[in-house]
Amino acid sequence: MRKIYFAVLALLVFHTATAQLFTGQVIDKSTNEPIAYAQVYFPELKAGTVTNMKGEFKLEHDTPKKLHIQISYVGYESIDEVINTESKKKMQFYLKQSHYQLKEVVVSVPDGKLQGDNVVSVDHKKIASLQRTAPITLAEAISSIPGIDQNTTGAGIGKPVIRGLTGNRIVTYAQGIRVENQQWGDEHGLGVGEVGIESVEVIKGPASLLYGADAMGGVLFFIDERYANENTIEAKAKTSFLSNTLGSINHLGFKIHKGPLKLNLFGGYSTQADYKVPNGKRVFNSRFDEKNMKIALGFNTKNLVSNLRYSYLENDFGIVDSNIYSESNNREFELPFQNIVNHSISLQNTLYTGESKTSLTLGYTHNYRQEFEEQTNHPALGLKLGSFTYNLNWHSPVYKNIFDFVIGSQGMIQSNVNNGEEILIPDAESKDFGAFGLLNIDLEKLTFQTGIRFDNRNINTKTTGHIQEFSHNYQGITYSAGAVYRLHKFKLRGNVSSGFRAPTSSELLSDGVHEGTIRYEKGNRDLNHENATQFDLSVDFQSKHFH
Repeated sequence: MRKIYFAVLALLVFHTATAQLFTGQVIDKSTNEPIAYAQVYFPELKAGTVTNMKGEFKLEHDTPKKLHIQISYVGYESIDEVINTESKKKMQFYLKQSHYQLKEVVVSVPDGKLQGDNVVSVDHKKIASLQRTAPITLAEAISSIPGIDQNTTGAGIGKPVIRGLTGNRIVTYAQGIRVENQQWGDEHGLGVGEVGIESVEVIKGPASLLYGADAMGGVLFFIDERYANENTIEAKAKTSFLSNTLGSINHLGFKIHKGPLKLNLFGGYSTQADYKVPNGKRVFNSRFDEKNMKIALGFNTKNLVSNLRYSYLENDFGIVDSNIYSESNNREFELPFQNIVNHSISLQNTLYTGESKTSLTLGYTHNYRQEFEEQTNHPALGLKLGSFTYNLNWHSPVYKNIFDFVIGSQGMIQSNVNNGEEILIPDAESKDFGAFGLLNIDLEKLTFQTGIRFDNRNINTKTTGHIQEFSHNYQGITYSAGAVYRLHKFKLRGNVSSGFRAPTSSELLSDGVHEGTIRYEKGNRDLNHENATQFDLSVDFQSKHFH
């Protein structure tokens, strides 16, 4: 044991002694004075630092050769550029005084361009800015983004709507992987916990080229909180009170960043009583609660950036099935109610080789949904959904400083198993496969992007109760093309994109009473795949005092 201890200690000392050192200084462009406490952030590392009193900052450990760097400070125009930490060990960055801030770099599309420079229109919003109206859920918070709404069947249940489409026509990403939680059901919520989420990006309209089948209406891409600044420890606590439901929302967070290792821990608990209506009474059994935990572990070397994430989310929702009102503040769940438990684990790896990089994200989610109708210890409806996903991309070098391309493949293997008394959808297995290519051309005033994708979905079900077996294959080809033209203070953007969506086993084969929606649901085995085409045009204007 002593030998192992000294070996690990020697390795740490050797790593510290040989670690790469990059230093920078942030300076006011007009006065040449250093800027203290400027925020410096590296998107690939999901971490950053702040400048000292001399405007200086440094990286004391190995990092990939090329890094995006973002530098911001109140009253200055932000900087976003790519630096080479090998060819230049020390750099100076000049901030220009300005009345506006540069927009965020988006991560839901390749190459990490600024929000205003992407060919695809992407809205980037901080979660903190969406919570100013005290929303009761995350789904309600994002519904304040223009073009986004929500369908709600209760105070705690909300499904995002993008340009009129919802459910299986919207793809949600969290921890870098798809969120799968039986989203076909009207009373099935977003399935993403609020804790540990820093921002959300919204792609409006078909995004099948990048995110595959089902992205007909658009994509919600949730971005985890960044790690603590280098060589720091952070802790935070937050609580909110909601008067209508006499509810509380409580969050705890802890972060530590030491050298190449980074760790985030988050926990949250919220509880809400029945919702009060204008007559002063409460809607019986509209109560709900949420338990949420997230862990993120990051590590990087000279050629590799890795992030391992796990989240646990449990929701309990009362089901309102009558017009009974109550004056009680009781939070114990009464029949009928539903319980949903979701486990998600993801591993994101980016390998840098020369001027190119390869990204591989592996993920697994397990969603267990139970509806209790007559007994609190035995579900009438039980659905276990397991989903394994992968996302593999190769980013080419930039050739002649003009063009580059991305090729990739995405896939999902999903299984659904019943374990309740009632059968609404059959035991089923589906396999998705997609492959795509994307070309980027970046000229002085014009950025052009185009791509094509092939998707295949195979669905196989077993005879389950009264629902007979089924097997079918669905295929589709989608495309996208667009450009951004920069003309003085104007940016002109145009884009055309197509979408493809294969039907799900619930749409094809559901056959039974769904107590959560108080209706009988009947699928159609003859459904074919859907296609969509969208045209987007926009004009951005920005001046010194107007944007």
